[in-house]
Amino acid sequence: MSACLSPQTLTLRSVSDIAAGLREALAAGGGLTLDLSGVEDCDALGFQLVEAARAEAARQGAALTVTAPRAEGVRAVLTRLGASPSSHPHWFTGAAA
Repeated sequence: MSACLSPQTLTLRSVSDIAAGLREALAAGGGLTLDLSGVEDCDALGFQLVEAARAEAARQGAALTVTAPRAEGVRAVLTRLGASPSSHPHWFTGAAA
């Protein structure tokens, strides 16, 4: 079974709700897709949340796929944080992390 989450923001105001959804999805087993096509705003905490979820999924042997991280708000925070296609390919290609 695979779950899909589609947040509109990845910011301080939204991460606790998104984190709860990520925990539930990982606890249910199977893969997880984080669809970022609708994300209009992202900050460093949102980036950190996705990275933590990716690490937890890997620990559990589950796949976390980040899709469509192309919104300007997401790209801007990636640039500020120094993330690049070589250091964090899942943010740029949508590949399973």
